[in-house]
Amino acid sequence: PDSQQMLAPAWRLNPYSGLFSEGTEFYSFLGSLTTPPCTPNLEWVVLRQSIPIATKDVFTFEQYLKKAPQPDSYGMVDRPVQPLNGRPIKVGSIGKVVG
Repeated sequence: PDSQQMLAPAWRLNPYSGLFSEGTEFYSFLGSLTTPPCTPNLEWVVLRQSIPIATKDVFTFEQYLKKAPQPDSYGMVDRPVQPLNGRPIKVGSIGKVVG
């Protein structure tokens, strides 16, 4: 098969499909990872409204994290909240949903 046929199934596997719609609002700000090495210059995008998730799905995700390539960082949110130090928090909204 040609490369377009091989890419088509991956393109259809959008884990965010159905979660967002045009006008969904979010916050955006520069920060860092919350686990060592606390890598800086990471752009955080956080939805204004939470998305419900089933308890069983949280459990499944936790089990995955415990077996992930870096299981030693699971549960380690050990970086204290940092001051903004002049960093802006932007509010945006999704203009067009594709896929």
